[in-house]
Parts: sequence; structure tokens; C-alpha cells
Amino acid sequence: MVRFVQSIFVSSVALLASFLLFNVNAADEPLPWNGLFEDLKMTTIKKKYLTHILTDRNVGKVDPDQWLTITPNGRSPAYNGDTGVATLAVDSEAIFHEQNNFRRSELVQNVAGNTKGTTFFRVSLMKEVAFANLKPWQAIFSESHLYELRIDASVDPVMLIWYTGGGTETRWSTEFKIKTWYNFGIAVSSGNIDLYFSEGDDVLALAKTQSYSGDVPTNYEFHFGLLTLSDDGSPVKMVEGKQDVLSFNGVSVEDKIPTDIGSSTPSSKESTTPANTSTSTTPAAASKTADVTPTETPSVTATDTPTTNSSPTTSNVIADDDKPAATTLGSDASKTKNCKIRILGMVALASAYLAAPAAGAENQPLPWSGRGNGLTPGNIEATYLTHIMTMRNNSAYNGVKNYVDIKQLGRSPAYNGDTDVINIAVDANAIFKAQTDFRRTELVQNVETNTEGSTFFRASIMKEDAFYNNYEWQCMLTESHNFEIRVNATASPPIIMYLNNGTWDAKWNTTFELDTWYNFGIDITKAAKGESSVITLYTSTGDDDLKLIRKDNVVSKFASMEEFHIGLLTLSNDKSQPKMAKQKDIISFNGVSVEKKVITSA
Repeated sequence: MVRFVQSIFVSSVALLASFLLFNVNAADEPLPWNGLFEDLKMTTIKKKYLTHILTDRNVGKVDPDQWLTITPNGRSPAYNGDTGVATLAVDSEAIFHEQNNFRRSELVQNVAGNTKGTTFFRVSLMKEVAFANLKPWQAIFSESHLYELRIDASVDPVMLIWYTGGGTETRWSTEFKIKTWYNFGIAVSSGNIDLYFSEGDDVLALAKTQSYSGDVPTNYEFHFGLLTLSDDGSPVKMVEGKQDVLSFNGVSVEDKIPTDIGSSTPSSKESTTPANTSTSTTPAAASKTADVTPTETPSVTATDTPTTNSSPTTSNVIADDDKPAATTLGSDASKTKNCKIRILGMVALASAYLAAPAAGAENQPLPWSGRGNGLTPGNIEATYLTHIMTMRNNSAYNGVKNYVDIKQLGRSPAYNGDTDVINIAVDANAIFKAQTDFRRTELVQNVETNTEGSTFFRASIMKEDAFYNNYEWQCMLTESHNFEIRVNATASPPIIMYLNNGTWDAKWNTTFELDTWYNFGIDITKAAKGESSVITLYTSTGDDDLKLIRKDNVVSKFASMEEFHIGLLTLSNDKSQPKMAKQKDIISFNGVSVEKKVITSA
């Protein structure tokens, strides 16, 4: 019996997969694409699939056979022309890179989209035994979250649920039973997403049609497997010694709907407008409704609640636990305003949803210099990863020169040994791959961390002109969200803020004034006990030396590497395209480096 239910797994679901990944810089496979398993072996799996989630574990490079098996004759009769079965398993050790709050095993492929017709995704799945880990699991999805199939094992009975448009509203559901093949076809065309479904050996039948807004995707990052995460950044609690295994069969992506799949009459039809529930935390980095109330004196909150509203103090407080005290920005006290800031949605996940560079890019040893000295748009790729600018949604806008300019001798005196200024721009065409609900331009680098001491990230940020696009902008961050510097241009005046630990409450903030250099140093060290981190903020304005502001013990696991981003990034909270002005917004960077010790001198 099919039922329509509202999943209880609302918090951060629209971001699950995207928080996760370092998108591989792999070319899109043309359609039709054959992902069938009957002719595959473990030794040949990489000919059809990207396997980095299985091989790039937090302990280093490993063989995928702990989590993946292939049986050439596992399903009879064949379905979608495939007798082969791949099983993907998750357990307590299924941690991709440093994502300690995830457990995940997936096969991935980048495929082209049929923008003039239909892109048709086909997958069958089955589970032999009941779930040991009673959690919501993403099973089939595109990285853009245009569609997603999830198995919610946290409810009784276990439910199989379809979502669309990055929302958290159940579009279709049915009870999930073991030892049953569930067959899916998902057809994406202009304005519509159709779900085809059947059980066992039955032909597919049209079960649901949903409309969506936005352009037809030109490509997709296609995932299937098992993925879950915790809501609070803590490690996922798994049943020790127990794997959950899901079987897959008949995987393909076609450039049209085959004529022999069955009925074309939908059981229901409605528009996909993502639901806004009281507990939903969908992304809102571009939200224009952030609650910003300036008052008289500067303050910074350090709680784990969404709204910062602590009483101002007159000294810098160093906090050594998870509930640090409020603090002020000492030298800026005369010109800043106390801000009650609420950043809506899972904004701490924004960049992770976003982009994710080159898995496979080498980690740079420390110290690493990203200073502008000697850089030009022509040679910048020797210092930074530039894929966000060279893999635009429309190739006509590809290229570093469209979005980056380097001004020689743009800052005097030099700061952090750098006199040159890197100007990074964003506009309506700054769309990375199929992320049409984002606008983003960033320079990126993967850097090693110092396991024996400090990993010290430095950069100065300045804007000459007022924002044309009044959104929240991520400007300086690590992909792990250990820390993030953001400018909230929805506020008047705009606010520059510091966040850490993957949470979305500002730990420090001050008014963001034009033509003013804001200098930052963020130190990450390994905690004295356990595997967590200690993160310390240093900041100043103008030509002043950096000053210690606050120190936080955080639950984030100390990572062996960090993916460091500088630039401008925003996204909408409803999957619509941000409405951009004709003019580009430009932000300036200077003195970018990552050191292996704390250096506070100008």
C-alpha cells in the first residue's frame, strides 16, 4: 500500500549529500550511459564509476572491497538488461575524508543532461535483511538535490520516500520491505520531474509528476548507495560490528524514456514547492530575511543557539570549553554596533553544498603562500585551484580572467608580506556546473595541516563599493566548516562575522565598512585529548597587528588536510536562482597564506 507521509527526518536533509563531497573533476559521461554490473568486476569498477567515497577514507587510501561487492549473476531474470548486482555497505568505519559526522558509501558518476529532451535515470534497489542502524538513509540522488530517494529506517514501518527540488516535503512514499526489488525511473525534462516505479519484475509505471522551476540541468552528479549524518556535528552512532548493506541493479542514464517500461498515466500530480516546516533547516545563505538588529555597542556571542543576544563586555575573553563567554572586538569598539544576528537555515553548510574541488589535487605542504605578489590571471593556476571558474554552467563564461584581477602594489604598506591585491568578482553568470541556485567565484587550495602544532590561516578582506547584491556571502572558509568568515549584506549596515565548528551562530561580528581592510588569522590545533580541535580567532583592521579574540574547543575532528576557499558565494533557500544585479560585486583579498605557526605581525 502506498502512503503519503511527512518524513520526520527534516533537519538538514536537503544538504545531506552536498555537505559531503569533494566533487571530482571528472568529465561528464555522454548519454546514454551504461552503469550495468553484469560485465563488471572489482578490478574494472573504475571504468564505469567514480569510487573516491569508498577509497578516500579518513584513515587514508584504502581498497573498496570492505564496502563494495559485485555479483555478475545476482538477479534473475535480468532487469533493465542487467543480471549483475552491486552491494554497498556502511559501518562505523565508512567515513569519507574527515567527515566524522557522516557514514557513507556511494558509487558516483558525472553524466551529461539532455537539455532538449529527457534525462532518464534508472536504478533498482533491494535489502536482504532489516536495518541494524535505524537512521534515515539517502539511497539515490543527484548532487544538486533536484531529486532524491531516501529510506527512512528511523520509523516503523521503514519507509521509502521521494523528495524533489531540495525540499523536505514527501512527494511520494511506500513501505520498504526486505527481499523486495524496488525499481525506479526518474525522468527530468523542462519543468517536470516524473517518478516511475514498480516492484519485483514488473514493468515501470508512472507514479508521480512534479514541476520544478529553473533551467534544465546541463549535467548531473549521480549518486547511489547509503548515506546518513548527524544533525549536530557529532560522530554518527553506529551499531558496532554491524554493516548495513543495500543491493543495486540495472543502473543506467538514458537520453529518452524507453517505450517498453509500462504505463504513462500518473497516479497524482502537483507542483514542487519545498515545504517550510518549523523544523526544516534548508540552506539560506542568500536569504534576505536574516534578523539583524543593530544597537549601541559591539558584542559577540559564543553559544550554540541560533540567535546571538548576549550582553556586551569590555574585554576579550578566551573560552576553553564549548560554551565560551561573550567578547568584544577591542580596537573597533568605537565604530561597531551590537548585532543580534540570526542566520537562517543550515547556512554553515553552504559551501559544502557547493562545490568541492578536485579530489585528487595534491595537498600543499606548509607553509603555503597564496599571496598576490607575482600572480596574474595567466599564472594563478600554479598557486590556486580554479575549477569553480573554469567549469561554469555556461562555458561562454569559463575562465579566470572573467572573474579575477590582480592589482599590483594595491596595498601599501605590505601586510603579511604582500603588496598585491586579488580582486574576485561574482555576477549572474557565476554558476558552477549545475548549481543554478548558487552564485559563486572562489579560489581554492588543499593544504596539509600541522599535526604537531598550529595550522594558521591568514587573509585580509576589503570591499571598495557597496554591495549590489544584498545577500549573505561566504568569503573565507574551509570546506570542513571548521571556520568561516561571512559578510551579511542583507543587514544595514552590512555585518562581517566569524563562525566555527559547523554551527550557524556567529561567534564574533562587527560592522563591515567599505575601504577598510579586515585582517584575519585563524589557528587550528589538535586538542590535547581526543581527536577534536581547538580553533582560535585573531583579527584587526587597517595596518594593525592581529589581536587574539577568542579560543574555542570544538567537536570537529582535527583533519589531516583542509580545503581552503576565498571569494564570494551565496545560494538561495528555495532552490530558485538568486536575483542578481547587472553589476558585478567585487571583494579584495591580500596577504593570503597558511602557516605552521601563529604569526600576528602585520
